[in-house]
Amino acid sequence: MEKVKPKKSFGQNFLTDKNISQKIVSLLNVSQDDIVVEIGPGMGALTEILLENQINLVAVELDEHAITYLREKFKAEKFPNLKIAHQSILDFDFTKIYKQYGNKKIKVIGNIPYNISTEILFKLLENREIIEKIVLTVQKEVGQRITSQEGSRIYGITSIAAWMLSSPMYHFDIAPGSFYPAPKVTSGVISLDMNKHVEQDYYDDFMKFIKTLFNQRRKMISNSIKNYISKDRLAQLAPSIEHILSKRPEQLSLTELVNLFDKIREQRND
Repeated sequence: MEKVKPKKSFGQNFLTDKNISQKIVSLLNVSQDDIVVEIGPGMGALTEILLENQINLVAVELDEHAITYLREKFKAEKFPNLKIAHQSILDFDFTKIYKQYGNKKIKVIGNIPYNISTEILFKLLENREIIEKIVLTVQKEVGQRITSQEGSRIYGITSIAAWMLSSPMYHFDIAPGSFYPAPKVTSGVISLDMNKHVEQDYYDDFMKFIKTLFNQRRKMISNSIKNYISKDRLAQLAPSIEHILSKRPEQLSLTELVNLFDKIREQRND
């Protein structure tokens, strides 16, 4: 069986360290009959370990050569609980899988292409109502940004979205030598427990507000909210938010940002 040649255009770096693969899979806490979607299985390092747990696995792979390799390695008659989908995860229909398996929530795992990791994260967050848990291998800096909190220079729109909808955690680094070919950067493994419910309309409005603030992240809050509220209404609101008006967006916790947004929203709706 001919091995898959990694494609730079797909951002492929295949994990070759079995111990690391086992550590990653263990973070997903799978049990029998779970529904798991694996993003970019490549040569099946995680796939093989996942299938030992008698789960229902959907492996989503864009590379045609990898698809051929996976179908040969994991033959349908031996692994009837494995489905291999030949498509980009960005086009994948999570709702369809959710319904096919009796409306059971999905767990997601993957060593994802670093060049589209943010797009993949937001795709998963969009499906938060049907996804239970996510475990991803990403570029270390991206993982740190997703899981960062206030006070960090890398805290921003992505981290706030992640914290708003889940409980994200950075677990461990992976050295370049654990992959083939070895990437030029250190990788990191993160998880997101999708344990928070936020109404879609509220979330959309809140994230528009966050983008307004963080697109001017060096400005003080008093300046960056001027486009969101009139000067008169801000004056009425000022006593209750005075303690944060002189701060910059990255200095505010998620709770403070939500409270600020709620107060401004109330003033605008009066």
